[in-house]
Amino acid sequence: MDISNTRRSILIVSGIIITVVILLLLVTFIMIKSNNLDFRTPVIVRKNPTVTNVMDEVEYSKSNSSKWKNIEIGSVLKEG
Repeated sequence: MDISNTRRSILIVSGIIITVVILLLLVTFIMIKSNNLDFRTPVIVRKNPTVTNVMDEVEYSKSNSSKWKNIEIGSVLKEG
């Protein structure tokens, strides 16, 4: 089977690109699994934020030792 130099070059470059992409995906997967890389959305902390939406069951506690309570829409959250 006779492959021209151009086709051979394209196949080699394609193979190298595919290998690099696979290696990058593998490294990313390993880092995520080992907790060295976390994907998080940014959080904006405002003064006296007010609860405007509640999904499922959400609870809060005034301090580490106090009892957990259900949160209600309109509640003002404080530091801690």
